Amino acid sequence: MLHVEKSVVVQRPIEEVFTFIDIPVNLIDIWPNMVEIKDVQPAAGGGHNFRWVYKMAGFSLEGTSTVTEYVPNQRIVNKNTGPMESVVTFLFAPEGTGTRVTFQSDYDIPGNVLGMLAKPLISMQNERDIDALLSNLKKHLDR
Repeated sequence: MLHVEKSVVVQRPIEEVFTFIDIPVNLIDIWPNMVEIKDVQPAAGGGHNFRWVYKMAGFSLEGTSTVTEYVPNQRIVNKNTGPMESVVTFLFAPEGTGTRVTFQSDYDIPGNVLGMLAKPLISMQNERDIDALLSNLKKHLDR
């Protein structure tokens, strides 16, 4: 399993940043290569379950995101099922007059030969996408 973790400070109140991330369709505005969010349903314990379409290396990957942990203004954890299994966590913490957002992702690349050959490329692309996601979040909310 691969792990990536990155943070950014957004100069907005924690409630505003959390609410933005808690609306799945907003991910399309900030997450590179996230091309569609659909079938959004409220989750029993808070947050939302949804289906997504993500472009990677010219291929469209489809999957489902299910909330596994939801603590308002602190944490949203989603388990993603599909071609690449993952757990994505958004953590929110006050920092000065703003909010520190930490993005964590633990994911598996399928173990066939092609997957093993592509592993370094996929890892590098995921790192770039997460950098861009956090930069886009900051630009979007720091207005």
